Amino acid sequence: MKHLIVIFVIVFFGVPFASADNYDPANRLNAEALFELGRAHIKGHGVPQDMEKGKEIFERAIIAATDTRKKSILLNSIGDVYFKGGQDDIVDAELAVSYYRRSTQLSNPRAYYNLGEMYVFGKGVSSDVDKAQEYFARAEALWRAEAEAGNASASLSLARANLTGRRGKVDLDQAILWYLRAFELGYANQVTSAVERADLFFEVGSSYVRRGRSGFNDTTHANHWFERAINEVLNSGDTSVTDGYYIIEQIARLYENRVDEHWLDVTQAIHWMLRLNRITQAERDRIRKLTNICNDYVISNTLPQDTCMFSPI
Repeated sequence: MKHLIVIFVIVFFGVPFASADNYDPANRLNAEALFELGRAHIKGHGVPQDMEKGKEIFERAIIAATDTRKKSILLNSIGDVYFKGGQDDIVDAELAVSYYRRSTQLSNPRAYYNLGEMYVFGKGVSSDVDKAQEYFARAEALWRAEAEAGNASASLSLARANLTGRRGKVDLDQAILWYLRAFELGYANQVTSAVERADLFFEVGSSYVRRGRSGFNDTTHANHWFERAINEVLNSGDTSVTDGYYIIEQIARLYENRVDEHWLDVTQAIHWMLRLNRITQAERDRIRKLTNICNDYVISNTLPQDTCMFSPI
């Protein structure tokens, strides 16, 4: 009789009934969903933190990603999880390096770049500047090929690589060239968040400001992108006033930055501060301080006396 019961169970429920793992809900998820589940376990978000479980689910996600490009992106993203952690703390730098390496084997330029940074800072590997430069060069070569083929995202990555100078030196001309190319290819339309687009426009404007320090008169170009950034958030919804205020503040701060003990552009700094939708006492004090510095600069550099004439506050 007992044998008949066992046969009945196998026939109607199947052999997998004996394995609880086969009934794990994770088995029915796709690669993207598995990645999110694995990250939740690593960070302890919504589920108990379990590093081994997270790694196990990540490996399932990699198997589920049959497309080579998606697999390379997934491997790089897993590396980011281990490097950046739950609270911007490194979870496991060596594991991060291992996943970045696996992603580079599938020719992912972002993984090459990330691996280069690990070598720069000695995270998960011994610090090796030459090795880092080798990986940065590979990343840039891959991005350049994709960008020249019309990939907007690769164009943006190439712009930022030139902006940070990780490969040896900052090249603002190349950075701006590739930023503009990314926009020509429609990158801004691919960004769904107005605030993210505004941050991107601010980034381009900042590049023009930084290039202006080398003798180029890029204020007009810079302000064009700053205006785009402000308009983007002012037309975006309920948080527009706060976000718009923040960007204007950032622009003012940018023009206040010191370069070789000289103020970059005091007149622009004050111009943007006066654009703020509210002037606090602290901001009034800042403007007065900047005006005094501006006047000192006029005297020492024989600039026109009305250079520091601003609207009353």
